[in-house]
This record gives sequence, C-alpha cells and structure tokens, in this order.
Amino acid sequence: MSGQDIIYLLGDIVLLSAIPALGLFVGYYYFGSPWKTLLVGRSLMYFAVSLLVIIAIVSLSVWLGSEYFLREWVRLISYGLVSWTTWRLFITLRHIQKKGPVALEEIGLAEPLPVEKKNLFERIREIFTKKDPDKVHPPQYKRTDTDEIPIK
Repeated sequence: MSGQDIIYLLGDIVLLSAIPALGLFVGYYYFGSPWKTLLVGRSLMYFAVSLLVIIAIVSLSVWLGSEYFLREWVRLISYGLVSWTTWRLFITLRHIQKKGPVALEEIGLAEPLPVEKKNLFERIREIFTKKDPDKVHPPQYKRTDTDEIPIK
C-alpha cells in the first residue's frame, strides 16, 4: 500500500466518521428541540440534513464503488433537495436582511416574550433604534476651563 493509498483510506475513514455524528445531531435535534417553531431552528435543521445527505452520497461511493444501482437517481433527487434547501436558506437570509432592525421574534429568530416582559423589551428596543444620537450614545465628556490641570 503506497503513501497515497493510505491518505485516501484515512480520508474515507474521516468522511465515514462524520455520518454517525451528523445522524445523531439530526436525530437529537429533531426529537429533542423545538426546531420547527423558530426560523433559525428550521434553517439549522435544513442545513444539517443537507450536509448529511451529501456525506451519505459520497460515502455510498466509498462503500459501493462509483457505479452502484440507481446511482443517477439517488444523486439527482438528493442534490435536487440540497439545492432547494440552500436556495431556501439564501432566501431566508435575504428576508431577514431586508426587514432591517426589528425584534428578533418578529422574524422567527427568538420566541415571543411573555406579556409582562414585553414592555421592558420595547423600551430597550426604542432606545437603540431612535435616530437621536444623544439618546443612543451619550455625548462625550467635554472639557471646560475649570477642568484644566496646572502645568508645573
């Protein structure tokens, strides 16, 4: 076995070792987290599943060789889903960026606050979204004549 073959083998082992980790992540995240309720949760799930699909397809070639049964269909369907997911992620990103500075729960990046905490949140949000720079950033300290330090 040549040095290049050993490197290929190590690369295959590293690739195959990612499948259990990704599979466990997707499983635990799917069944143990409220990923469907938040936009960021759905985006993370789509991304993780896409990565799992790509690594699984490449791993099939490692296990079964490059000419396995229905390879063309597996690739077409899987890569089509991955493409759809990545476009959806991009559209989600643009949607968030176009909305500008809004409350995170309005765009699905956080759960809505309970009613009793909403007033405090709204006050904090108002402070940071006002156009008046003196309200957002306090004026810098200005020296006056009484502040001068005598020079010896």
